[in-house]
Amino acid sequence: GVGAAAGVAIGSQLYNRLGPRPLVVGGIAVFVIGSIGFTTLGVGTNPWSLWPWLLLRGFGFGSTGVPLQNLTLARVSNLAMARASSLVNVTRQIAGAIGVAALTSYLTMRATFHSTQRSDILSQCSGFVRDLPALRTCATKYVQVQALNDTFLLVTLVSLLCLFLSIFLGNDPAVGHRTAGAPLPAGADTVVRQEDTRRRAGDVLIEVAAATGTYIRRRGEDLVAGQAVLEAGRTLTPIEVGIAAALGHDSVRVGRRPRVGVLATGDELVSAGSAPGPGQVVDSNSPMVIAAVLEAGGEPTFMGIAADTAEDVRHLLQRAEFDIIVSSAGVSVGAHDHVRDVVAELGEVNTWRVAMRPGKPMLIGTVGGTLFLGLPGNPVSASVTFELFVRPAIRRLQGATEPMRRRIPVQLGETMTKPLGLETYTRAVLEWVGGGLPVATSSGAQGSHMLRSLAAADGLLVLPAAAAELPSGSVVDMIPLR
Repeated sequence: GVGAAAGVAIGSQLYNRLGPRPLVVGGIAVFVIGSIGFTTLGVGTNPWSLWPWLLLRGFGFGSTGVPLQNLTLARVSNLAMARASSLVNVTRQIAGAIGVAALTSYLTMRATFHSTQRSDILSQCSGFVRDLPALRTCATKYVQVQALNDTFLLVTLVSLLCLFLSIFLGNDPAVGHRTAGAPLPAGADTVVRQEDTRRRAGDVLIEVAAATGTYIRRRGEDLVAGQAVLEAGRTLTPIEVGIAAALGHDSVRVGRRPRVGVLATGDELVSAGSAPGPGQVVDSNSPMVIAAVLEAGGEPTFMGIAADTAEDVRHLLQRAEFDIIVSSAGVSVGAHDHVRDVVAELGEVNTWRVAMRPGKPMLIGTVGGTLFLGLPGNPVSASVTFELFVRPAIRRLQGATEPMRRRIPVQLGETMTKPLGLETYTRAVLEWVGGGLPVATSSGAQGSHMLRSLAAADGLLVLPAAAAELPSGSVVDMIPLR
């Protein structure tokens, strides 16, 4: 034990000067040979005893006149055995010391991490770039250590003694305390959680065997300087705001919110909150469209409720100054539907009627150079056409690179029928069964005036125009709404 401890003290210093490889290779070889001699020659009952004898003769020892060919246990004299055993024991002590020194010093020496200084944060219109984390830090409240190899961590009490002596004789302490997020000192390569330690008489007792690199946050492991982070055209959610703040930005350049005028038409409409009289209907479309404009990123302005006359519709449209005008109702073929004619008079009708259900009487045009989108009057039709046409237009004007919602594949949980030739958007709920695709079923009655099934829906199933019936188990796309 004394020899091993002394060997470690010397070996740890040799490590700093020679490096690990020559010390470890030589130490292991002598350690193995010396250990064999210790366990066999002293007893004198095992042929492996020849190995330490050969070792000693190679070093010039054992010149007792005993010929090599007579080197058998039965024919060695007592004097030769005594001298050899003594020398082998000394050799064993030295070999053991060198071996333990090599292993211990190699496995307990700290490994220094070198971090190259990165460039400063670069702000561009296309994004931000910077290392995150900016420093090598800990991921939890911890005691930092220099990790021992798992195979040697708990071998013998000698290793603990060796570590103590190497620290006592001048190596830096291998344990220190830091809080979560604090920079790590040079050389620390492992973190042990504070709850996995306990203090006793000024010492820190580590109660777990932590692997090297545990709870270490490497510099740049999240973001590396030069890496694009927030690309132009990306929607800023709270997560993106947090990233921008982490990179040192208190403001970012964004696309302007489009100004959206919301117009309702119909003699029968009364504003929400008013008691409808005989033959009157509460205007539910305008509040719904205004809320949808806000959700899409626009700035809505309610233009009012136009009467079922061309003059009233013309009057409201001529004084409008918006990026987009969105109307509801008045775009079909009824005697009181004047919106399409007024739009054609003041600008241009590009599209009228779309092969879809609900929302077939959809109008797309311009009024005085302003984009005009005329939605059907039924509330579900208005909501579906807003999702497919108005929301993407608002987001595109803001600069969004993905104006449409992403669609997901789902499996039908029931047979569904639809009009042939019309792409149909069916309100549906999802259920996750097993490990396959989510299963979609109808959320209720599908009438274009029925808002309850739309409120209950997880999304809109996109049923292709070419099919009149889709059996249960068919895979279709779905537009998630929540």
